[in-house]
Amino acid sequence: MVMVYDDRCGFCDRTVQWMLRRDGTGSLRFAPREGTFGAALLARHPHLIDVDSMIWVDQLGDGMEEVHTRSDAVLRIANYLGGAWKLAAVARLVPAPLRDFGYRLVARHRHRLSRDGARCVVPEPAQLERFLP
Repeated sequence: MVMVYDDRCGFCDRTVQWMLRRDGTGSLRFAPREGTFGAALLARHPHLIDVDSMIWVDQLGDGMEEVHTRSDAVLRIANYLGGAWKLAAVARLVPAPLRDFGYRLVARHRHRLSRDGARCVVPEPAQLERFLP
């Protein structure tokens, strides 16, 4: 599993830090959208180029992958984190267009939600291997 994020967004950087603190298994990887992995993903899935969203990638094997964006990506994250976060699955009862409306509202204002602007995610040495170029 890989979470592709906007590394020029302070809100997104904080989200990555938040997830690192809560990821008990340590199997989730992170990739900046503008990095090598992100660019290759967008080349494989050109319909994602104009999608202003984090992207959750489930690698299924044999080169196959399943890609989730917007509220579906958030629900995948909640499911991955487990525990009480799995309760977010109840949001699946809300139609995707309504969930995505809420996601887009936050995404549109995410740069304002982070007063200090983009910050570089500086992983601890033990976390460094979890970040893809």
